[in-house]
Amino acid sequence: MIEEIHENDTVVRKLEYNSKFMIHIQYLGWPDHGVPEDLESFNAFVLKCESLIHSNPGTVVVHCR
Repeated sequence: MIEEIHENDTVVRKLEYNSKFMIHIQYLGWPDHGVPEDLESFNAFVLKCESLIHSNPGTVVVHCR
């Protein structure tokens, strides 16, 4: 792992594997059952994903919990 950044309900990890770079984005605010109650936090997560996808030529992996 090159870097790990925690921002509110989001974790962004920058990884290198076999000389290839990857961005891993995780949303921690998604409950085990149902949908997130805090839409502002989820919207911020979506905007962060879009920004990282457009600014990184490599692989971007997105998931919740």
